[in-house]
Amino acid sequence: MTNNLSHYPVVVIGATYTGLGLASADPERVLVIERSASIGYEYTAAYQARPLNADANWSEPAQQLIASFRERDTISPDGRLHLPGMSPITFKWAKERALHLNLMTEVLAITPQSGGFKLVIYNASGRQELTAEQVIDTTSTCSSRPSYAKDSGCIRAKWLHAMLHPGSSEAPIPELGQEDASSIIRGRFDNEMIYRCQLELHDSWPAARQKLYEAWSQRSEQWRDWGIVAMADTFVYEVEPGRYQLEDGLVWVPSCGYDNLLTAFDTGIRYGEELKQHAIR
Repeated sequence: MTNNLSHYPVVVIGATYTGLGLASADPERVLVIERSASIGYEYTAAYQARPLNADANWSEPAQQLIASFRERDTISPDGRLHLPGMSPITFKWAKERALHLNLMTEVLAITPQSGGFKLVIYNASGRQELTAEQVIDTTSTCSSRPSYAKDSGCIRAKWLHAMLHPGSSEAPIPELGQEDASSIIRGRFDNEMIYRCQLELHDSWPAARQKLYEAWSQRSEQWRDWGIVAMADTFVYEVEPGRYQLEDGLVWVPSCGYDNLLTAFDTGIRYGEELKQHAIR
């Protein structure tokens, strides 16, 4: 059964931080479609905890988000992040702004037509159709045109992250030296460490997990009392940031390509404001 859903001037694929920024810049005109039940997952679910400068010249919406993070103590004074607490805060922020989010929704097809695109989607309500003037894909691997991400060389590296925890309260907290710079990220709290394992771009999930465990088994002596307590359920991708024109009206803006989640968010804000001004003109 196919139902006609609606028309939106802009459809964003991926409830990423860039996608949320786009939607918050013009909530009435933007629909965000997300295949999972998460938002901001390219940072939070991937354990991509790159520190940020909370006092930088952020947009007003980003400053509001920072205020919420600080209120819940999920960001340290020097910008280190407690990712597990950020996802519910971001959900609450999106709900308060009445963003149009369709979670657990798969995009089956995107077909160019006069004046824009026809999209076929599938979710708990069944198969539906909607139209859009513009489609902006913010996913890490360009889910609207996966072959483009693969063939263009934009994806430069791939990682699997895991959350670490000391085996006991007496376990010492290692000092992060130069040798740890590429493999360990410190989170918001002193005992919150994230281990990074670099992969090959073609590695599957089973291969990635195996590589992570093998690499961790060879850790240095100072980490012997520490163990893996949770593994990310999303890969971290190193992608060249930018706007990639896939075809007229269809653009890929990979949210994962930025230094931290707030930079990704503000990128979406700026892009959304551009689209809004263009619509007014």
